[in-house]
Amino acid sequence: SALNPAYKLPSRKTISNSMIPAEHERCLNFVRNELNSVQSVCLTTDTWTSTNVESYLGVTVHYISENYEIKSILLECSKMSDSHTSANLAKEIKTIVDKFHLFDKIL
Repeated sequence: SALNPAYKLPSRKTISNSMIPAEHERCLNFVRNELNSVQSVCLTTDTWTSTNVESYLGVTVHYISENYEIKSILLECSKMSDSHTSANLAKEIKTIVDKFHLFDKIL
């Protein structure tokens, strides 16, 4: 009696094409709004190679909130198409920093 038998589950296409992109956009807006009110941030990065020999880059932002709480948000964890050279890493990190408008806030 707790479940509604008339509820129709969304289709795989609806989930993939509408619901996930909408939630992704909502999360991006939340992160952008959160970081908009912050004066300064620090970034950490991590790179690794999977057992399938695929390279990944993770970028995390750290900051102190208006309530003096230490916060961390994973900005991106993405597959790298190029090798882990300093030039390629710098290019990827700059893209992420630009995406979240953090350049003037990095300590």
